[in-house]
Formats: sequence, C-alpha cells, structure tokens
Amino acid sequence: MNKNSDLMTDSDNQSTNQSTRVLFITQSSAYPQLGVLYLIDALRQAGIESLVVSCDIPAENLDSILTDYRPAVVGMSVLTAPQVVEFKGHSIRIKNDYPEISIVWGGVHPTILSEECMDSSYIDFVFIGQGEDVFPELVLDIVNGTKKFTKRVQGHSPQTLDRYSPAWDKVSLSQYLFSERHSVRSPVTRVQTSAAMVFDQIKSDIQAIDPGLSSDVSVHVLEDIKKWDVGLYELDKSIFYYLITSRGCPYSCTFCSEPLQIMHGNAEGKFTWNSHDLNWVKCQIDVIRERLARDGEDLEGVGIWDDMFWVDKKRARTILKYLASEGLTYLIEARPDQLIRDDYSLYNFLGETNCSQVFIGAESASQETLDYIKKHTDLEDYYRLMKHASIVKVPLRMSFIVGFPGETDESVNKTLDFCETVTNGAYGPWVNISGPKIFTPYPGTVEYDRAVEAGFVKPATHVDWGKIHRSTEAYLECFPWMRNYPSATLERLEHHFGQGYSALTTH
Repeated sequence: MNKNSDLMTDSDNQSTNQSTRVLFITQSSAYPQLGVLYLIDALRQAGIESLVVSCDIPAENLDSILTDYRPAVVGMSVLTAPQVVEFKGHSIRIKNDYPEISIVWGGVHPTILSEECMDSSYIDFVFIGQGEDVFPELVLDIVNGTKKFTKRVQGHSPQTLDRYSPAWDKVSLSQYLFSERHSVRSPVTRVQTSAAMVFDQIKSDIQAIDPGLSSDVSVHVLEDIKKWDVGLYELDKSIFYYLITSRGCPYSCTFCSEPLQIMHGNAEGKFTWNSHDLNWVKCQIDVIRERLARDGEDLEGVGIWDDMFWVDKKRARTILKYLASEGLTYLIEARPDQLIRDDYSLYNFLGETNCSQVFIGAESASQETLDYIKKHTDLEDYYRLMKHASIVKVPLRMSFIVGFPGETDESVNKTLDFCETVTNGAYGPWVNISGPKIFTPYPGTVEYDRAVEAGFVKPATHVDWGKIHRSTEAYLECFPWMRNYPSATLERLEHHFGQGYSALTTH
C-alpha cells in the first residue's frame, strides 16, 4: 500500500483482541504484494486481524500506527532489493521502542538468505517459504506464549491453494491499473487507424503552425509511419497488475531461484506446483472488477504472471477462453518451445483469445549459453517466433541476461547484437526487447556456486545483498569474471549498464 492514509482493518466494528493483531510492512512497489495479501486472508480465517503499510512509511507515521493499533507481530515481507535497508531500519526501531512486539521476516529474501538473517538480533523469527498454512500458527504461538517455534520457521506450499485468496480489500486496486502501453511495447489489435488518415492529420497540424516547414517535416513523418505501420493500433486498454493463478515452476534453469524446494516445497519438502481452478479465477475477476468500479474504473485486462502457467495445459486454455469471453485482454508468459509446438498452436490460440502480449525469458542469443544454463531452448525458435508474431499479431517481448560466470565474450556480443538489432526494428514492430539485464547470483542456485568459484565475494551481511541486482552499476566490481572481456565488449556493456566500466580504475 503506497498511501498510508488508506489503512484498513478487517472490520472497524469487530471486537478482536488487540493482542492478536498483525501489522505487515511490504516492499514499496507499483504492483500488489500478493504474498502478504494471501497471508492476510489466512490470518482472517484464523480469526486474526491485520493491517498493511509500505516500507517507505515515515517513522512518525509508523510510530502512530504501532501505538494505536498495538500489534503483537510485525511481519516484514522482504525482497532482495535496495529497500532491505528500510526493513532493517524499521526492525531496529521497533525492537528498541516496542520490545513487546515480535518481528518476523518473510518473503524471498529471508528464504534464500536464511542463515544470514538468523544472525540478525533485530529479527525474532525468520520465516522460510510460503506461509498460509504455518504463519497463523506462529502468530497464535507468539500470542499464547507456548513457544512451539524456534527462530527459524519452515513454511511450505499450501496443500489446497483454492482455500486462500488475496485480501483485495486491504489495498486500493486502482493504483495497480495501468494502460496497456505500460508493458506492451508494440502495436496490438485494438482500434485500427489508417496511416493515411494519421499522416493527413499531422500534415494539417504542421501547416497550421508553420506552412513553411510542412513539406520537409511531413516527408520525415511519413517515412516513420511507413517504417512502423502495421495499422497504428492504439494501446488504450486498462490492465490490472497482476493475477497469479498458480505457483512453482518445474523447469531447472541454473540461474533461477523459483524451482528451489525452499520456495515451492510441500510439507514433506518435495517440490510442488499447485494452482487455482477456474471458479477461483472467475471469483477474483468479479471481485477486482467490482472494486475498481467503485473507484470509477473499468477492468479491461489482466496480467497473469505465474511462474509457469502452462503446466496443466487444459486448465490454462480454459482460463484464457474465460477471459476472452469476458471481453478481457491479458498479458502472459510462456516458453519458446511451448509457443512453437504443434505448428504454433499455442501462439495461434493467444491471437484468437485477445492476448495483448506474450513474454518469454529468452535469456541469451547464444546456443552455447542456453545449453550452459539448461534453458532447454533452441535458439532457432526465437527467429521462428519473431516471424510468426507478425502473423498472429500478438506482440512478442523477449527478456535477455548477460554476464553468466561461464559466458564467453562471443556469447555476450551475440546477445547484445540480437537485442540491438531487434530494438532497431529489424524484425518488425511486433517484437521487442526487455533488457538486456545483468546476471544476478541468487544463493541456492547452480549459478551462485559457479559465481563464487569465479571470484564473486559474498556480501558481508544480508542487507548488503540489496546492492546486488540486475541493474547495479558496480557490476564489474561485483562480478569479477566480467572484467576479463575485451575493452570493446566492456564499452558495449557500459553503453547498456552505465558506469561500471569507466568507474573501474583497473580498466
């Protein structure tokens, strides 16, 4: 929640014991923090009241809430990002000024850096993994003083995901409504306007301002229209960010933390992919649409950002058909091999069901690197998909990473060449690039171990990990193997990523 004045409790009239209250502090973000919204619902089912604020809340505002609301537990939902410093600051202040409150850190950060968080005196409990089934038990244990839990608390994936739903009433949903243009970087099949009409209007406008400039300027405008025109589709749909309908990914890319059992393990510690059914999705769409309508907003589309939406293909297609039947467009992720299979069956289906954009984690334009990170992807599929994008008229957005510990100079340059070529329009307006981004070594992954072997120095504290991210300008300092690239490559990296190259005095 970005507006601290919009705070809401489960019920203003509910006579809940104040000692069973939980205050959540979440990452400040343009997107809803769904993990906490699910936990609020789990607590509600256990009769526990909760409140949520953003980590950018001023200290005096937080003090006022702590004094008036008197929570027994403050839950910090922490990502490994620069804001981890704010979470540490809030934790230390609460520990010093409100020693009766228990502080629980949960989320991705304490899950992948559990040992480091365990060493922090300002954290009372380090919660690992998913919390819906376990976190309410921890809160009641703290309130009742039974001390069944140690500092390290192991969560697990819910056995039945449909039992829980995000507590949408805790946030203002209109703040998560964006124009389609926010994510879709290419034209999409919405409202078509002819290039001639646009050109005539521009020419008329120019003539009205300065008749002497109209000829030269109009020629350049027309050339730009010809270069990019596939109908000049307007990007005006309102997309709600975002809806997650399943959890977990069964693939094993060496750089990704999602397949880790600590992230998606069941009560027995085995990896599990679990999902919501169609009725749950229908209910969420109804709730979101109703709450947006209260703010005078229309729901015209949703972003579906599951780790791997397509594990159950029948279920996936049923959900997308439902969205289309409701007149909703959608953003979706998929793997290249899924889109290419059976003569582009899935990609064609996306075009038939009103998809605004399909996003793929392409990662590299080098087959050698794709094999190295176990992407299980054929590079030639990228070229096939780019060609097919203009046929189905569903924008293809491709994400790339450079700087894997074992990546060669040739591989890096192939990826940079690919990204620049696509960005310059060589494959048409239906294909665009996200990134490239810098590789980040997350603990617990194969690439983290490779990074350590290649000279990566683990940050001194878990808070220092907040400085390690996909756009850090200190990339050559953090990732020493990248210093071995030739100067020409380092200059190309500087063009994309900033001062990492020029700030490193040894180059």
